[in-house]
Amino acid sequence: MRLKAYRVRVISYEEKDFNDKDLLSQSAAAALLSVTVQGVQSAVERGRLTLVEDPRASSHHQRRLVLRVEVMQYKWKRRQRIGNE
Repeated sequence: MRLKAYRVRVISYEEKDFNDKDLLSQSAAAALLSVTVQGVQSAVERGRLTLVEDPRASSHHQRRLVLRVEVMQYKWKRRQRIGNE
């Protein structure tokens, strides 16, 4: 039997230091992008935005953030794509 090639999604976490101004909450990112929070979560799921979790937040209120620079780049790319349609 021949083996078939598949893509496997691997999720790993590593510790990195950020300034608070380098990060945005998902709701703030949604407001900047004029989409819903679910739209931001979808962009994270598709790999367009990087998810950053705040380890200081309680496990119940696990704070999920995104990188501001990626949000701004994504906004610019969306604007270019929408403008060309």
